[in-house]
Amino acid sequence: MVLVVSTGEVYGAAREPRPRRETDPVAPCSPYAASKAGAELAGLEAWHRTGLRVIVARSFAHTGPGQDTRFVVPAFAERLRFAKRVQAPVVKVGNLEAGAGVSPRARRGGRVRAALVKGQPGETYNVASGQAVSLEEYSFGWPT
Repeated sequence: MVLVVSTGEVYGAAREPRPRRETDPVAPCSPYAASKAGAELAGLEAWHRTGLRVIVARSFAHTGPGQDTRFVVPAFAERLRFAKRVQAPVVKVGNLEAGAGVSPRARRGGRVRAALVKGQPGETYNVASGQAVSLEEYSFGWPT
């Protein structure tokens, strides 16, 4: 069995605010997303031609301990830690209402395992929470 770990970025920019479906067309908007779409295509072509058991898991936004501060949630946490250290009276954060299906990394791992164990070869599975969560909800609404 081969698991192709892809990304929800293969769908490109959202035209409407709804969860993505595996049947939605892909329209990658970056070299990274295009490379993942290419890996999906290569894996599924191997399945079609040789019968090699291939499953595609499209992972969406996730976060957790140890994630690089180039990502939004750890960058935000780093900014808050710094503000606390220097006793800043205000922390500029920008728009916290933006919705993204950010989910804890631990939950993502379970979803990927489920796709691998229960999934059917030749199929693609979205690995996401299935609901939009604003950065404000994620940062302040979930226990730390």
